[in-house]
Amino acid sequence: MENLAQSLDNAVTLAVPNASELLCIENVGAHRNRARASTGGRHMQLHNTASGKLTLALLPDQYPLSVVLPRMRRRTPHTLTAAQLTDELVRIREQGYATEVEEFRVGYLAVAVPVRGSDGVYLGALSVVAPTAGSNVPRILVALTGASQTITSRLTLFEAYRAPR
Repeated sequence: MENLAQSLDNAVTLAVPNASELLCIENVGAHRNRARASTGGRHMQLHNTASGKLTLALLPDQYPLSVVLPRMRRRTPHTLTAAQLTDELVRIREQGYATEVEEFRVGYLAVAVPVRGSDGVYLGALSVVAPTAGSNVPRILVALTGASQTITSRLTLFEAYRAPR
């Protein structure tokens, strides 16, 4: 995560499902414009963050829209409506990653990809938060995907090491 933050010069966040919420467990780096992503140990919004939307899309049984939609609040003029969010979750499932542009904070965007266990199960979301101006989403996505694959391979090695012999 630190290498990713340094190479992109932006904040990188790792968030995991935690009961009915999403918990940011790690945050490294800082944006070039001095903004920061969520602090480690804080709960993240599900409907207006890239990590949250990815989690909603990939874990619909754990995070039913019937519970999420009534709690949605517009944080910025760009925050999606309930109808837009439903369509967005379909797109996220098809693409395999999530984005948000100024839905959580004006002037910033985020891109999130899944982190999976060796069995392919969704464990959490790895995301980059960057200033909207000058950000290259395809470049961020490529870097994020590579980092996620590295994390998955390290988890696989860890699981193999810990397996009973």
